[in-house]
Amino acid sequence: MTKNKSVLIAMSGGVDSSVAAGLLVRDGFTVRGVYMRLGQSRRPEGAARDEADAQTVADKLGIGLEVVDYREQMKGIIRYFIDEYRQARTPNPCCICNQRLKF
Repeated sequence: MTKNKSVLIAMSGGVDSSVAAGLLVRDGFTVRGVYMRLGQSRRPEGAARDEADAQTVADKLGIGLEVVDYREQMKGIIRYFIDEYRQARTPNPCCICNQRLKF
């Protein structure tokens, strides 16, 4: 049923996206990963470690991983957040990121 079905999956280097990619491969999908360089990380080891982890998972699963560099675009989203916050408004950076980067 999944024969010849392709999926592009965002891979952060974390558990959730890694498991999702593994399940898709297991279920017979043709999977390709994409890692977005945003210039920050939730982990103390930093974004370079996140990217390396995403690549390690992709390698183990036998899927390709495309890395896209959105660091410059992310600066604009951060600037939006700061500007809105300074004007006593509630910023929603995810809406801006989804429009400009993710979709």
